[in-house]
Amino acid sequence: MSDSSADTVSTGGPKGPFGRLMSSLKALVEPELPLEDRRLSGRLETSLEVEYITEQKISGRGLVLDVSRRGLRLRTDLPLSKGTSIAINAPEALQAYFSPMLAQVMWTSRLSDDYVYGLLLPPGLEFEESWVAAVMKQLGYEISSFQRRKYVRADSELPGTLLLDAQPPLSVMVLNLSMGGAMLSSEVVVESETPFRLQLGPHADLPELEVSGVILRNTPGEEEGQHIHSTRFGPLEKRRHSLLKEYIMNLLEKGVR
Repeated sequence: MSDSSADTVSTGGPKGPFGRLMSSLKALVEPELPLEDRRLSGRLETSLEVEYITEQKISGRGLVLDVSRRGLRLRTDLPLSKGTSIAINAPEALQAYFSPMLAQVMWTSRLSDDYVYGLLLPPGLEFEESWVAAVMKQLGYEISSFQRRKYVRADSELPGTLLLDAQPPLSVMVLNLSMGGAMLSSEVVVESETPFRLQLGPHADLPELEVSGVILRNTPGEEEGQHIHSTRFGPLEKRRHSLLKEYIMNLLEKGVR
């Protein structure tokens, strides 16, 4: 996919010369963000061919595998080092409207004969007009709906046990998990406003976790006899808070990679 004979990538927009864009690449370099900060955006899968150029003025071509407000995943055959800054041209259909986007390589992995890179966009650009934002809008992304969700939710298939006052323990499946609550599936209906304790794990290398909360609402599931419960967690002590975050990071990492 790489094309080392190319010296430039077209600017593709009215926002200024490409040389000026490249001169600002160094401003992108910053300390690596914690994993949770790199995963706090909904990711939308896609398959877009793009061209890019590195800060060393090496040009290449790649495939954007998914996009989010904070970054994207890029597949290409050009080896790039962690921390490398690049400018990614808009897909061909959007080049008349948008300039390239700056990004920084945060992690790398191999996929067959190619490389897959996790790219971080500069801080503060999450809601600015860009070709990434345009692509997300085409894919059905609504900024307002994502802003309403305070916590990132990690998809899950974790088994758990729901402990209710004066009732036998209830087996549940955790469909998604966040710092603020979880969505649970069970064969028994639990009424709204019911307090609970949720036991999870051990999971992967993580010890057992117990959090308390309240049932917000319940709805019928897609399968017969299935009931979906939205929940909210109560305040967590520091140790449980940290462990819950580790659970979520583990689930997110599996989903992204």
